[in-house]
This record gives sequence, structure tokens and C-alpha cells, in this order.
Amino acid sequence: MFAYILIMILVRLGLCIWIYSDGTGRGIRVGAWIAVAILHPLVGFILYHSERNRLRPEPEYQYWYPPPAYYPGPYHSGPPPSYVTGGYRAGPVCLNCRSRIPPGSAFCPFCGDRQ
Repeated sequence: MFAYILIMILVRLGLCIWIYSDGTGRGIRVGAWIAVAILHPLVGFILYHSERNRLRPEPEYQYWYPPPAYYPGPYHSGPPPSYVTGGYRAGPVCLNCRSRIPPGSAFCPFCGDRQ
């Protein structure tokens, strides 16, 4: 009897934690849903699971920082190229070391490679 009561409490607690974490991530008010889950876990789970996308769809993945525009690779030895230069578009880059070079230059000022 004690094990049955303990299992029911743990199921209700786990369901409430799941509803709270999922609902707050979606921006839903979760108080009423948690109350339904405490009173009747099966009904609460079925109702919340069927209505959660209708209430507020799952947010798209958002970067906390912009994705990297440049990955040097394991054998890179030159300076990283400057892709963003004060808000305007970047110029040409060297084919060998991927550094930014002046427009129209025949040689790279960093590695000396012919363009």
C-alpha cells in the first residue's frame, strides 16, 4: 500500500515538473494545467499534451550568439579573415591563407601568395 501511494505521488510530481518546464518554455500559464495533473494525472497528461501546440507552438531554436562564420580548420596558420568590417561588406580574401586582401591586388600581403 505504501509503495502504491509513493508511486502515485512520484508520477504526479514528475508530471507537474514536466508541465511546468514545457509550459514556461512556451510561455503558457501553467497553474490550471498543474492543478488538473494533480487531481487526475492521466486526464491532465492527455489534455495538456493534445492542447500544448494549439496554445502556443514550440519556439524555433534560437542562437544565444551568432553562428561562427569562420572555422580555421586543423592546419590553418595564417591570421583569421575579417568578414565583418564595420558594417559594410567584406572585400576579397586570399585563396591560400583566407586573409582579407585589398581589391585588385596581385599578391597577398600576409602570405605572399599570387592571386
